[in-house]
This record gives sequence, C-alpha cells and structure tokens, in this order.
Amino acid sequence: MTAPVPAIHRAGQGLRPSPGFVEWLMGLPPGWVTGPGIGLTANQQLTALGNGVLSLQAVAALTTLTRIFPVATESWRPLCGSGQKR
Repeated sequence: MTAPVPAIHRAGQGLRPSPGFVEWLMGLPPGWVTGPGIGLTANQQLTALGNGVLSLQAVAALTTLTRIFPVATESWRPLCGSGQKR
C-alpha cells in the first residue's frame, strides 16, 4: 500500500500533517478516522489521531507484559472477549 500525501498546505498557515497520512502512520485502516461518513473536519481528525493510542505499540506493550506477568494474564483474559489468543 502506498502512503497518503504526508502534508497539506493551508493558505497563510504553511504545511501541516495530512490526517490520512497520520492515520496510515499509526497503522489504522484507511478511513478509520478520516472516512467521509464520520463527519469530522481535518482539525478534528488530527485531534482524534493525536489523542489516539498507537495500536501497534499497544500490542507490543501487552505482549511484553503478558510475558513478564503470565499468571496475571489468565485472570484478565476473559475480560478481553472470547478468551482466545489472537
């Protein structure tokens, strides 16, 4: 997949990150935040993306923690859905 345009130019304000590029960089599916049906402005999209958790980092953190604390893992696994490893 090709990355979206990394920056957009705003008259009188210079360059700023493209919401689609930030979404792609975070590893989110295209349109997860920037889809037209969601109805967010570009500023709102960037705010939402800036406040978001990097899903790839979250997976890495949880994987590391489950290796460090394997006993605790079993107690919270049922809270995470089916209880099966993904």
